[in-house]
Amino acid sequence: MLRHIAGRVLWAVPVLLGVSLIVFGILKAIPGDAAQVMAGSDATAADIQAIRQLLGLDQPVYVQYARWLERFVTFDLGRSAVTRRPVAYEIATRVRPTAELAAAAMALAVTVGMVAGVTAATHQHSAWDAAMSLATSLGVSVYRLAHSWLVIVGVFVLVSRADPLARDHRTARLRRSGFCPH
Repeated sequence: MLRHIAGRVLWAVPVLLGVSLIVFGILKAIPGDAAQVMAGSDATAADIQAIRQLLGLDQPVYVQYARWLERFVTFDLGRSAVTRRPVAYEIATRVRPTAELAAAAMALAVTVGMVAGVTAATHQHSAWDAAMSLATSLGVSVYRLAHSWLVIVGVFVLVSRADPLARDHRTARLRRSGFCPH
């Protein structure tokens, strides 16, 4: 048994390395220049080059991957472009509320599921059984529909808030924070 677990753990290393290569490749394949986007439309070539150098985008791809992997393994996720705080800190501040919400949702789901299951089991082939089956089927369907709808609305909101002039404001903010040299 211990040998089996050790074998699984050893196989996890190349699998995770392969997944990291795929994720990095997808991130590199996204069209556009991150330095250009961060600098904004009124940025000079020197501003863009300074951001590329700061982010290491002027290095070869294999060096960028090695630095990315090293930072990921050491939990150095970089800094937020919005708040300028470490991304790990931003995530850590949101873990507790997210866990509390997930625990409350799980408790509610288990409670409702247990009541529905016991009711359906104790009243087999009755109107209660049919009602519980219908309610659970509708609940799952509504959940999936609501989830899909929220994703679509979220994308719409993000796209509609993406003001083309916002890059100029970001450039000013980057210059004030010392991210852009000029």
